[in-house]
Amino acid sequence: MAYNENAPLHERAFPGGQLVDISTASVSYAPIPFSGVMVSAWCCISAALTTANAVVTVKVIKGGTTTTIGTITVTQSGSAIGDVDEMVISGSEIDRTVAAGDTIVFDSNGGSDTTSIANFTGVVRGA
Repeated sequence: MAYNENAPLHERAFPGGQLVDISTASVSYAPIPFSGVMVSAWCCISAALTTANAVVTVKVIKGGTTTTIGTITVTQSGSAIGDVDEMVISGSEIDRTVAAGDTIVFDSNGGSDTTSIANFTGVVRGA
């Protein structure tokens, strides 16, 4: 007897851009190369942060409409070169559903001190 085979879901990572200084209020934009659902985003810093946390709001732009899908809090306490922090999802699955060519936005509040480059990676789950 033949069984139906479900198509597996695949997660694909893509470079999400860079902020030259996460400790300054700034924004990075990058194209999303795959269709699917944004399931994660990551940040890696190049220097330890001081004074306060940096909060990065993660958004997507679809058809000219910008929607917040989560935040990444880069903690000051115990931070070091190479620290990695993951997005906490706040958007619905519908909000996080993207098409190839949509835009991902990483928007830092500049809440910390110390110049630190922040590199971002997004993850899309698609069929």
